[in-house]
Amino acid sequence: MVKTVLFLLAILLIIALIWLSPVLTAARRSRLKNQPVTRHWVSILEQNLPIYKRLTESLESRLHGHINVFLAEKQFIGCGGLRLTDEIKVTIAAVACLLLLNERGEYYPKLSSTDNSEKDEKAELQRDKGI
Repeated sequence: MVKTVLFLLAILLIIALIWLSPVLTAARRSRLKNQPVTRHWVSILEQNLPIYKRLTESLESRLHGHINVFLAEKQFIGCGGLRLTDEIKVTIAAVACLLLLNERGEYYPKLSSTDNSEKDEKAELQRDKGI
C-alpha cells in the first residue's frame, strides 16, 4: 500500500513539473525581457547592426528583451581558438532576434548552442571586403 501511494505521488510530481515547466519558462523570460541592456551593448548594436538605428523605440525595446532571453538560453562555443567576446555574442544574438520581432518568440527551440570559429570570422571579413 505504501509503495503504491509513493508511486502515485511520484507520478503526480512528474505531471506537475511537466505542467509547470512552460509557466516557469514564461515567467523567467518575462523577467529577462524587462531587464535593461547596458550602454556597451547598445554601442555594439549600433556599430554591428546597421538596421538598429532605424528601429522604433518599441522595436528596440523588444529586441533588447529578445537578446536577453537568447543570451540566457543559448550556449556560445568558440572553436579553433576563438575567444568569444560580448561583441560577438551580442551581435549573433541580435541578428537571430531580429527575426523574432514580429513573431511569438520561440527562440529557436532546436538550437542549443552556436559554434563559432576564428577561421569562419576571418573568411566572413574577407568576403565582406571582397578579398
